Amino acid sequence: HADTASTLWREVLSLQDDYADAHYNLAQLSVQQGDHERAIEQYNRARRERPRNVSLLNNLAVAHRAVGHADTASTLWREVLSLQDDHADAHYNLGTALYLDGESARALPHLRRAVELAPDSAKYHSNAAAAHQAAGLPLQAVAFWQSAFRVDPSYVDAHFNMAFTFQYDLGDPESALRHWEMARELTPADADVIMHGAQALL
Repeated sequence: HADTASTLWREVLSLQDDYADAHYNLAQLSVQQGDHERAIEQYNRARRERPRNVSLLNNLAVAHRAVGHADTASTLWREVLSLQDDHADAHYNLGTALYLDGESARALPHLRRAVELAPDSAKYHSNAAAAHQAAGLPLQAVAFWQSAFRVDPSYVDAHFNMAFTFQYDLGDPESALRHWEMARELTPADADVIMHGAQALL
């Protein structure tokens, strides 16, 4: 019923152009449809009425990141954290962006904080692990992947990356093999899993 909802929200805006919720909801719909440029425009209209709304600012940052505006996104996430230091998504998003941009050391405090704030998110644990691995801290990475498994034992990305770290960073193919086997059970057609698992047998 997305089209019907969109029509109704636009009707609201024809009656009251500064109705922040309508702009926000249209922005969320644009994100679902993959139109991040349009979402940015709509989020910004909502922002005029709610300039300190942290959820809005976080989502606006995500949309900017999606279209390649990395600096704008980071500035917005820092603005969120200046307003609400315990915003888990903003810490996670900023930390992940820094990690993906090759700044793993700067990413670590944000990803650790995200895990503290949202300990039930396997994704948060796994990305924190990946950033530690990239920063040359494989043992800390293993600890975060282990905590990801406590949240979700079938989190396949964590099994893949844990196996990779054991095999190539820590020189422990025997420990790696258990995770390659689990990854293969979860994704039996993944050629990389099969290839690395075979290498661990040698």
